[in-house]
Order: sequence, then C-alpha cells, then structure tokens
Amino acid sequence: MRGRRMLRMATWGRELRARLWRPGVREEVEHELAFHLEMRTRQFLDQGMTPAAARDEALRRMGDVERVAGVCRSLADAREQTIRRAGILDEMRQDLRAALRQFTRDRAVALVAVLTLALGVGANATMFSIVDRFLLHPLAHVRDADRVVELADAWRVQGNDVVQRSFPYAAFRAFQERLSAAKSVAMMTNPIDVPLGRGADAQDVHGSLVSASFFPLLGVHPALGRFFAPDEDRLPEGTPVVVVSYGLWRPILGGGPSALGARLELGSRTYTVIGVTPKGFTGPTLGAVDVWIPVTAAGDLRFVNGPDWATSRTSTWLRVFARLEPGVSRERLAAEATAINLESGEPRMATMHTTIDALPLIASLRDMRGTSARVAVLLGALSVLVVLIACANLANLLIARALRRRREIAVRVALGISRGRLVRQLLVEAGVLALLGGCAALLVAWWGSSAARTLLFGDVQWTRGLVDWHVLLYTLGIALASGVLAGLAPALQFSRPHIADALKAGAREGGQYRSAIRTVLLVAQAALSVILLVGAGLFVLSLHAVSTLPIGMQPDRVLLATMDLLKTGWSAADADALFTRMAERVRALPGIQSAAVAVTVPGVATWGVDLTVPGRDSLPQPEGGGPFINAVQPGYFATMGTRILRGRDFTDADGAAGAPVVIVNQTLAHAAWPGEDPIGKCVRLGDASTPCVTVVGVAENSRRQNWIEEPIFLLHVPLAQAPAYMQQRLLVVRPRGSHPELAIAAVRSAMQTTAADLPFANVQPMMSLYDAELRPWRLGAAMLGAFGVLAGLLVAAGLYGVISFTTTQRTQEIGVRLALGARSSQVLELVMREGLALAAAGGIVGVIVALAGARFIEPLLFHVSPREVAVYGAALGVLGVVATIATLAPAWRAAHVDPATALRSE
Repeated sequence: MRGRRMLRMATWGRELRARLWRPGVREEVEHELAFHLEMRTRQFLDQGMTPAAARDEALRRMGDVERVAGVCRSLADAREQTIRRAGILDEMRQDLRAALRQFTRDRAVALVAVLTLALGVGANATMFSIVDRFLLHPLAHVRDADRVVELADAWRVQGNDVVQRSFPYAAFRAFQERLSAAKSVAMMTNPIDVPLGRGADAQDVHGSLVSASFFPLLGVHPALGRFFAPDEDRLPEGTPVVVVSYGLWRPILGGGPSALGARLELGSRTYTVIGVTPKGFTGPTLGAVDVWIPVTAAGDLRFVNGPDWATSRTSTWLRVFARLEPGVSRERLAAEATAINLESGEPRMATMHTTIDALPLIASLRDMRGTSARVAVLLGALSVLVVLIACANLANLLIARALRRRREIAVRVALGISRGRLVRQLLVEAGVLALLGGCAALLVAWWGSSAARTLLFGDVQWTRGLVDWHVLLYTLGIALASGVLAGLAPALQFSRPHIADALKAGAREGGQYRSAIRTVLLVAQAALSVILLVGAGLFVLSLHAVSTLPIGMQPDRVLLATMDLLKTGWSAADADALFTRMAERVRALPGIQSAAVAVTVPGVATWGVDLTVPGRDSLPQPEGGGPFINAVQPGYFATMGTRILRGRDFTDADGAAGAPVVIVNQTLAHAAWPGEDPIGKCVRLGDASTPCVTVVGVAENSRRQNWIEEPIFLLHVPLAQAPAYMQQRLLVVRPRGSHPELAIAAVRSAMQTTAADLPFANVQPMMSLYDAELRPWRLGAAMLGAFGVLAGLLVAAGLYGVISFTTTQRTQEIGVRLALGARSSQVLELVMREGLALAAAGGIVGVIVALAGARFIEPLLFHVSPREVAVYGAALGVLGVVATIATLAPAWRAAHVDPATALRSE
C-alpha cells in the first residue's frame, strides 16, 4: 500500500510539474526515464531487495538507457517540429483567409493597390526584359565569351580619334597566319540582304559571309549536321555550301533531317545545306542571321569582287575576331596585331598613327548599339523610380487602411495577440496584394515588352519569349518586395497602438492623428515624378531638335525599292534597262506622284570620286568628307524632296550621247567658286586630263550616310553618264499622301511582275534607314513620357487619398470652423493649401535631384541643355496641375460640409 501511495504521489507531482512548467524535450525525456527508473526501483524494494540491488535490477530490466533516451528524444523532437510546423501553416492559413476577407469587404482599396503595382512593376519589368537581352546574357551558345575579342583599327586624324571595326580580307589572312597570341582568328561580315529563290516565291533573307574558323572560334555546336570544313573555304574559289539558322530550318526546310543536302538558290548560285545552327544563335552580333556562307564561295554576294578582292588592302568590309590563348592579355594581342598590320599593310597617311585594339566581345556588343543601348540602360534605371512611386503609393494606401482599423487593432492587442503575429498578419495582407499585383504586372509586361521591342530594336534577334522565366521571376520578386516594403510602414507603426486612445469612441481622438510617414511618402512621390517629367521633357526637346534638322530631303515621304539583279546573274546593261521599265510601271500606278532610278541614296552606300576644279590648286576639306558622287535619273530630286537652288534638274536630253553635266551641292559650290555663280563652270571627275563636266545646277545640301553628319562635298551626274564602276541600281518612289507605306504592296507587285523569275523586290519606307539613329530620342521621349504620365496618375491618386482621409478625420474641426463663422472659401483654401504644399515640397526636392543628376543624361541629349529652365518649369507646372486636380475634390467636399452634421459625427 505504501508503494502504491508513493507511486500516485510521484505521478501527481509529475503532472503538476508538467502543467506549471513546460520543460524542453531533453529535460522531459530525462524526467520521464528517471520516473520510470524510480518506479521500478520502488517495486523491487517492496519485494524485499536492498536499495542497491533494486536499482541494479531496475537498470537491467530497462536495458540501454542512453539508447532509449536518444530514441525518445528523436521521437519527441520530430513530434514537436511537426506540431510547430502545423501550427505555423495553420496560422498562415488563418492570416490568408483573414486578408482575403478584408479585401472582399474593401474591394476598392484592393483594386487600387493591385492596379498601382501592376502599372509600376509592369513598366519596370518591360524595361528589364530589354536590358536583360542586351547586357545580362547577350551571347547565346558562345563558349567563354570573355576570351573572345574583336579587332578594331584605331588612328588619329587631325587630332580626332577614329575607330573602325572593318578590315580587308588580306589583313584577316595576315592575322590568321601570324597572330601567335590568338588561339584562333575568324572573320564575318555584318548581316546583308541575300536574295532567296526567284519569281513569286522569292524573298530576302539575312546572310553573313564567314571564314571556316568562325564557328570553332565561338565554340558553338550544330543543332543538325556540321559546320564548314577548312577545305570548303579556300582560295581562289570555295565550295558552295551553306549553314542555315534554326529559324530558317523549320519554316523553309521543314525542320527535319532531310534538310541536310537541300539546295538553296542564294543570289546567282545554288548552295547545299550542310548544317543548322542551334536555336537563338546569332554569332557575336545581336542581329538576325538566316544563312552563313563561306566568304570564298560567296561570289557576287561579296561586297568586294574582281580578281584582286582577296589581296586588296584598300577595301575594308569584314570584321575580325580572335580567341585569346590561355594566359595571354588583350594588350599583348593588340600590340602583336598592330605590328603585323604595320608590316603587311599599306602605308597610312602621315597624319594617321594606326594601332589595333582588342575589344572585349560583350563591350563591343554594347558599343555597337551606341546611344540606343545607353538610353535603354537609362530607361531601365528610371523605370525603378516608377516602382518606387508605386511602392510609396501602396504604402500610403495601407497606412490609410491601418488608420481606419486602429480600433480593431487595439482590440486585438488588448485581447492578447502578440506583436509578431500582428505584424505578420499585416505583412500577409500586403503580400497578397503584391502577389495579385505581380500577376497583373505580368500582363502589363507582356504587352509593354512587345511594344518596346518593336520600338527599340526591330532588327534584333530575341532568343526568348516576351515574358520568359527571367522576367517572370523578376516581376514577381519586385512585386513581392514592393508589397513587403510598403506593408512594413503600417505593420511597424500600428503594431504597438496606444490602446486607451484607440479604444475611445468618436473621431475627435483619432482625428488629430498625423502620419509623418505618409507626408514623407507623398513628397517622395512628387519628387520622383518631377524627375521623370524632366527627363521626358529633355528627350522631347532633343527629338524635336533632331527631327527638325535641315537634311535636304524628305525621307518620310519616300519609298526605297531594291532588287539584287547583279547578285542573281544579270548583266549591268540588262539590269539598267529592267530598272528603267520598272520605274515606268511604278509611275503609272494610281497614287504614285513620281519615281526615279538612282545608283544609291543617302543611308545606303557612298561612292568617292577624285575632283579637280580648273583654276583651283586644291579645295578645303569639308568636315564630313568628300567629294562623293551619285548617278540619278531625271526627277530624282523632286522625288527625294531636294530643292534645286540654282540652275536646272537633269532632263532626258542628258543622255550618254549628250554633253557631260553635273549638279553640285551647296557646300561644294561655295567652296569651289566662292562669291561666283557656279552655273556653267567646269569640273573634272579625276585629274586634269579628264574631260570637263559642266555644272548645270546647285542642289541644297543633303545627307550622305547619317541623319546627323557634318557638311560634305556631293555631286550628282545623270544615270546615263554614270561611271562604269557604278553598276548598282535602286528605285525611289514618292506616293501621294502622308503614308507612303500604304503603297508598298502595289510597288512590289509592279516590280516583281516586270519580268519572269526575278529575285525578291525589297520595298521599304526610306525613313526606316534612319530609325536606328533617331530611335534613342524617340524611345526616351515616348517611354519617359509614359513613365511621367504614370507617375502623375500615381501621385494624383496618392494625394487624393491622403487629402480625402485627412479631411474626413478633421470633419469635427471643419464643422467647428464653419459654425464659428468661417466661410466655405476659407475652408477650401485651407485644404487646398495643405495638398499644394506637399506637392511644392516634392517638386523642389525633385528639381534639386534632377539638377544633380543632369550630367548623367547630358551625353544622351541632342542640342539641349540638361538644365533647360523651360523643361523644369513645365515639370513643376504639370505637377501643380495634377496636385490641384487631386486636391480640389476633397477640398470642395470639406468646404460644403454641414456644420450640424459634422459636430454630431463620431
């Protein structure tokens, strides 16, 4: 009996201890084993054993106590972790259900928050998809891209640095044979238009001429078949084989193994398909390439032809790449390449000090896009400001929500909820909003990426979809981070409420509550919006300045039509006659104002010429270079929109049998005959022994290659009197109306049906030649303008919400003012002054920050100061209008409140 009583007492003590004090797992296991050992020992004592014998027998009966203790601890730990995990998951489910119930009751707040995040994060994700392609992983399938360099010829002319990424074929061979610092050397041409097929099925594809070492140097492996063997790229004539891109293989060749051995008619030759590049491969450039052809087998597709194309060192037309040997620096390779170039090259002018630079491949890619790439990076950085504005707006929204829930939060705290649990609940609510906003932002990013890619770089090969997993993770990550960041402010601020104050009834006590965080956030939003508006204004002025440059032509009203007849085997005489017939057919089309044949146009190609002016020993060299020559049909100047300032245009009488005549541009006329009438003057296209050519007209200055360039010397001769080396022909067409692209289909059909089995007629707006050059300012103006409008809307929404909330909280105060005799106009002024003061503070901060960062944006502007006073004034004016509109509605409501109703409000 005594043993049973002691056992019951020990059991009651154990239960009491467990209820009053919660031990850890290890202590609980030790107490449990000690209890069992004590109970066993007492049983053996009751049987008459001595204490020592009873304890020994109890230990023997229990076995290995340490092992049992370890097993028990493991089981207890696992059970406790399971319980803890289940508890956490249960709490998260409760928090999630509570958040969804809150948003179901307050749908307007949830909708505004989701839209705010969708617009802000979506705009940022759009720019991320662009920057991701150009800067983060621009080279697909290139192995160890950091070991690949591009050679560039650099020299100084009249004190200016000139960098040229093109070499003659002879220079490439010299580098390939003698450059010991390079593991391998390869060459390629920039993508060119290659005629594929004839007749109705003809089309143009993008092609690049390469050396057999090109693919091995980059370390790329074929998706199907093989690449070029060294004996297929040999002088004097390589094997007519071709490697096609993955994008051409599937739609044109069926996408199967049977494509190997297929025959493709490219230009005037037929090539055998031997391999397919992997999906997304574009080589060391970002432009799309459909076919790769050995340079020695390219025939008429080469830029340079004739018997000396492989040995001439005066024609620079291909790019050279090298892979560094292990342990070799770029500086060492550049020094060795410079020595090889000087030893084997043609002597430079005395004013040039030529060296070879070894440019990192990725830096070269970024450089290649020039201003456009820098603008893309700038837009990507400024799009972060939109996210910050959205984040601040969301934080203000959540703070306003928390202010309305102060009493609810105080009740929950009074009932014993922990601060950590309360913070977690508020953050879960913000996280739910962020997740919904992130999903909506993906839709914005999908649409925005499509539009931005078209506007930014239409000629770039995009290796991923509009919203790939990079953009997906980035968008959701930014959305969640924005939500959590915005939710921290109310979570931390209201998780420790003054319970007594919060539980008091009436609006009077809560009405005096002011949130400094909300004020700071509003000022920050206004400042960021001013920065974006200033950037948009500067780019708009730059776009206007560059668009209104006097360029001596109207490319926005002209179509450019080309057909590579010479590359498809036509003789120069037959091609000339065919283009003349095409021009006649196009002129006969309804809606066509004029059309003319020319050798070239600005932006396509240039031809240099030696010029001698009788009576002048030399001519001053213009900044843009020259003299350059073009050959055109009568009507060319009217079609291009170039004015004849003096003299006359060419006529049909200026044929091959007529007297040689020429039209010069203003710069040449002023330099050759200053103060004299150039009409009737003589020039010689060559040295003093060449025949005299009579000047019959002076045309206004037009461009040679770029939209923005210095003055040049330019001459035009009749097409029938063109020098023999100018065999290429193209067609310029001027449709009626302001939308020339509407006539593209009709012009192409008229050209394509002029004769049987013609190659593809490429008809495009001439303005497309300059899109890449003008794109930085168009992009900056459009995207920053969109960012600015978005920022203005977010600021208006945030300011409206804050002023509405504060006026609601001050209803009793306003009622007292009105009851004591205040006029409605005074209340209106009081509320308006508060909103405009916040906007003014933000505007001042924004102007200061914009001025401080002006030096970063200055290189991207055109003839516009980054501190343009009018732009800053306009930005502040827009902010003022937005603030006035956002503040007026709540101010009007406050000014017309009923004093009796206001004084009774609780």
